Amino acid sequence: MPQTELMKRTGCLTRVGQMALIIAIVVSVALLAGAFYQQSAMARDRSTYVSDNDLVAVNGIEMHLRCTGEGSPTVVFESGAGTPSLNWWEIQEAVSQDVRACVYDRQNIGWSAYTGATPTSELTANTLHTLLTNAGESAPYILVGHSLGGVYVRAYTAQYHEDIVGMVLIDSSHEQQQARMPQAYATWAGAEQPILNLCRLLAPTGVLRILNVGAESTQFTADAPVYDEEIAIFNQSHFCAGVRADLAGITNLNAATGPDSLGELPLVVLTAGAQQADNLEAFPADFSLEMLQQADRMWLELQEELAALSNNSEWIVVEDVTHYIHLDQPQVVISAIRNILTQVTVS
Repeated sequence: MPQTELMKRTGCLTRVGQMALIIAIVVSVALLAGAFYQQSAMARDRSTYVSDNDLVAVNGIEMHLRCTGEGSPTVVFESGAGTPSLNWWEIQEAVSQDVRACVYDRQNIGWSAYTGATPTSELTANTLHTLLTNAGESAPYILVGHSLGGVYVRAYTAQYHEDIVGMVLIDSSHEQQQARMPQAYATWAGAEQPILNLCRLLAPTGVLRILNVGAESTQFTADAPVYDEEIAIFNQSHFCAGVRADLAGITNLNAATGPDSLGELPLVVLTAGAQQADNLEAFPADFSLEMLQQADRMWLELQEELAALSNNSEWIVVEDVTHYIHLDQPQVVISAIRNILTQVTVS
């Protein structure tokens, strides 16, 4: 190869290398700037929405507990998998007019510290008990659990049954659902969501905050008083990692420990009336209508079994609502809690 041609190609490669280096530097600077912006914005959000009075240490881990109202018994809310306590805001506001009402974020979720640990029913129950004790809250309690939170409140009742005077289960998970649901459905329901991995990687760079992805993900309308706070929770660097860890609790359902019987404990079981078989397009293409119909029948069977745990129970199938009954029709949940309150007399 002529020397002049070699020099041309060498010069071209050198320029390509220089451009690649410049691009790498620009990207690195942008990522560092984004990460700095993310940390500053997170600190600002935390100072805006989190009161020091609502932060309680449990075995050295900071957890978020927000209690309002006065009177006994105290109503304690347990959220579904991956869901911060903010989803109870409307119900807590109403119930706290009658008695004391407490919402909290499990570790990894909401304003509580991120640990990365997968929750189990026994650990969650013990942690909640310690959290309430350390915060100066006292029994008796009415427990309200949604979805996987329903398993956790039953585990709490199994361990601290003397503290509990009533329970509301909202489209609650069942300890045996993974074993009794159609296998393909159970596997799909317990599978990790790939989008959480992408979100987990991008969140610390500030990209999601800059693109305002949280505004597209919120379950609240812009006029809701908690709209901005939920976006702030979504914008935390550990949000998606925390959701991923909390959702993994579904894999521990078979090992969950709930009471065989609640005796005469006042219990209301609320079940979503919407059928999954009516929403076939929301599921993988290889899911048949027959399988979803089977899953719907099994879900109702499991819900009926939950209602049968108490000799003093009411089972209500709430028509035209999704799994999130407390968001679709909060008044139904408020009425259920007040129904139990009328049955409970505390001196």
